Amino acid sequence: MSTILLADNQPIIRAALRALVTRAGHVVAGEADNGQDALAQCRELRPDVVILELAIPRLGGLDVLRRLRSAMADVRLLVFSAQESEVYAGRSLQAGADAFVSKAESPAELEKALTAVLHGRSYFPRVATHLAKPAGAEQDARAELERLSGRELTVLEMLGRGLTNKEISEQLSLSYKTVSTYKMRLHQKLNVSSDFQLLEVARSLGASETAPLVTVDPELAGEMELLRAVLDASPNPMFVRDLGGRLLLCNRPFLIRAGVSLEEALGTRFEDAQWLSPTMRQRAAARHHEALLRQEPMTQEVVLETTDDVPKAYYAWCIPHRATDGRLIGMVGGMFSLAERDEQLAQMRSEQYEAHYRNHLKTRLLAKVGGELRDRLMSLRGHLAAVSQGLGPVGPKNELAALWEGVESMLASLRQVEELLDLEHHAAERVSEAHDLGQLTADIVRPLHAALESAGRHLDMGPGLLSLKKVWIDAGHYRQLLEALVQGASVNPNVGEVRLHLSNWRHLKGLLRLRLEISPWNHLTGSVESDEPMLWARARVQRMALIFHGEVLQLEDDRGEGLLRLELDLPLVV
Repeated sequence: MSTILLADNQPIIRAALRALVTRAGHVVAGEADNGQDALAQCRELRPDVVILELAIPRLGGLDVLRRLRSAMADVRLLVFSAQESEVYAGRSLQAGADAFVSKAESPAELEKALTAVLHGRSYFPRVATHLAKPAGAEQDARAELERLSGRELTVLEMLGRGLTNKEISEQLSLSYKTVSTYKMRLHQKLNVSSDFQLLEVARSLGASETAPLVTVDPELAGEMELLRAVLDASPNPMFVRDLGGRLLLCNRPFLIRAGVSLEEALGTRFEDAQWLSPTMRQRAAARHHEALLRQEPMTQEVVLETTDDVPKAYYAWCIPHRATDGRLIGMVGGMFSLAERDEQLAQMRSEQYEAHYRNHLKTRLLAKVGGELRDRLMSLRGHLAAVSQGLGPVGPKNELAALWEGVESMLASLRQVEELLDLEHHAAERVSEAHDLGQLTADIVRPLHAALESAGRHLDMGPGLLSLKKVWIDAGHYRQLLEALVQGASVNPNVGEVRLHLSNWRHLKGLLRLRLEISPWNHLTGSVESDEPMLWARARVQRMALIFHGEVLQLEDDRGEGLLRLELDLPLVV
């Protein structure tokens, strides 16, 4: 029984290797998904065999082989790689590997290689010992790769996978300038004049797993290197598409946002973009086609899901790319996040509600003071009227009349103040305040629940009440909405249980999407008199939906009963 270390960046490959090794009676001592961790675990665990993928991030497979061979002469190194055998088998042998098996081979080949290295033998395909040579142009192409050093070949392979100079420098622990020097050497040794041609060489000679580029307009192909430089310099997702909408080029931020590799992305159209919703795919394809027909730019704000399940807004754009004669040959596009703008809008919205609420408090205070003054003036006027009735034609009657006129004048002025207050803030107007939505809902529903219980019915609130967030909401309008929903669901005397379920989730920056579902919610029977309570409840719900700018849907629940769903957006308390 031997100990084995697995070094592969694909979890599913490591799982398969683990099963094969265990079945053969060996023990998996450890696993690594990058070159640096593989080196560290080898020094710590001292395994008998290392099964290694060459296309592994951070250092690269050939570097790992050389370092392991120089540091641990007794460890057996078995390369199990997707890289082309005709190029990398010999390089693995030179770097110190004991065996090379292509992932295109059957599992039996890997088992044979593992048995061989454990018995102190080597296991390589014939191409590793140069027993067979391709003829003609293919032989010249292979000879070009053979002139490259191991580090140059690693850099070429990483370029072929779409990595930028900065990403290569980080993975190989090299300076940016050193990576640029290796690229210059690759240009010289492979006789190419641009990075685009260098990538073509990498793909044609098997130094990359990336799918070949789709056929493009020759003039567009001639500008691909310039476009690549523009895309690589952008921190935001960018892409180049041909007239058929196929993706020709994209940068690393685009791949990260799409969650795909360069191989999976190249040649795809908007209709194939699985990272977009089906509706968004159709809309993007239609807008792109329309922009091509009109030969004009297109812009659009879109809302996309993110890894944290919080939708974010993006500004997407696409502009025509023309040849020197003005002919349209492709489209260049991209998008950038509007998260900062949304955050600012959410803060402004919250500040607006706070200012509105403070103004409302001032108005209420002024109205209260005015009301108290009015009550005192009315009381004073009543006393004056009582006193004046007991006076004769002479005496202080003139003074009382003057006081009476003064009180009436003050009351008239006070009425004008009240009228102005009503114009500024109508008495029936309600103001949104910061509320814990779960607690507010529980407080409103409590008397409704008691009323239903006294009538022999049950109110089921579901599990979502505790998950409700703190929002800006008009408590009075919200109370009317819940009362109308419960009233409409409990109109039928045969209903034994009313189900009012609430759920919420973040919708854009600073907004909460609240969903209320009430059942049973039945259709009207057609008799106006018998349906009058239901009509009144529906009218109240519709009025509240308009006030909250909500959306109302008539559905069916899992019991086949009518269900009313109301969704509305509420500002979160920031």
